[in-house]
Amino acid sequence: LIALKQIARRAFRLIPVLAFVLFAAYTVIPRFIEGPLCQLFSKEFNDCSSYFWTNLLFINNLYPASLGNGCMKWTWFLSCDFQMFLLVPFITLVFTKSKIGGYATTLCLVGLCLILTAVLNGVAEHPGANAYLDPAYFADVYIKPWTR
Repeated sequence: LIALKQIARRAFRLIPVLAFVLFAAYTVIPRFIEGPLCQLFSKEFNDCSSYFWTNLLFINNLYPASLGNGCMKWTWFLSCDFQMFLLVPFITLVFTKSKIGGYATTLCLVGLCLILTAVLNGVAEHPGANAYLDPAYFADVYIKPWTR
């Protein structure tokens, strides 16, 4: 029950601010932008009318699967952070039952994360695995919660 209150409090703290930024960036700011870099800015918000809900549900790092679509792609970290926050009560529950079990669970999760990251890097064959130079690596591996 306490965990649900903490999750709800965090969601109610983040969602209004995120919704305001989403609204301002999609509707207000484009009216004041002009110049040679205007296309770069507007490209970031082309799909906001279709995908704004993924930001508000904190799943924009999972859906849509490609980086070509989506809205405010730089908020992937908020989604990843919130998803990890959803995992914490379960780990805490294991720790309250058994400290050794909690450490074992944490160690297994870290090991699973490392193995998944290695497998995803090996299967996808990303050249150099650089999140800034390879957009496919960024979309397939870097922003996913199971590689964090």
